[in-house]
Amino acid sequence: GDQAGRPVELGYAIGRLVRELRATPRGAAVDRLVRQHDLDAAAAEGWMRRGSLRMNLANAAAARGEDAEPLYARAEADLTEALRLDPASVETWQTRATVRLNRGASATNRGADPEEHLRGAEEDFGAALERNPRSGDVWGGRATVHGARASRKRLAGGDPAADFARAEADYLKALGLK
Repeated sequence: GDQAGRPVELGYAIGRLVRELRATPRGAAVDRLVRQHDLDAAAAEGWMRRGSLRMNLANAAAARGEDAEPLYARAEADLTEALRLDPASVETWQTRATVRLNRGASATNRGADPEEHLRGAEEDFGAALERNPRSGDVWGGRATVHGARASRKRLAGGDPAADFARAEADYLKALGLK
């Protein structure tokens, strides 16, 4: 083995497993470890916390006028992994929605189209609401997405009325829950 008291066969088996996992796409490798080797699926908490930290770092970079997009992208990737491991986590859905909303703002500031990020944020807030419809914070977050979309339409000369109405309805739900 690779340390005193460990059988040689175990050392070989560990080496073989590591080589196989390195040759496997990341998602499939994690699935295998969870399914076959009892990897703790609670590792999702670590992914969520790191994603949240990266979101905060991105927010600070954006406040300094720096390009925050790479940090937002890494935060979103961490949170996506956390959701793959624990899709029931309302907190993770809400945090990823916030990252996507912030990515939309970052895209707007760079002159890029934010709609992909706004759509993703809206979907994530919706997923959080499916799991906890009594969260005023989540209703308020989704209202912010509708408001951002309405403001963008208004500035482009479009009709923002439907989006403002959705924002108001979600804010009213949030206020009723707080």
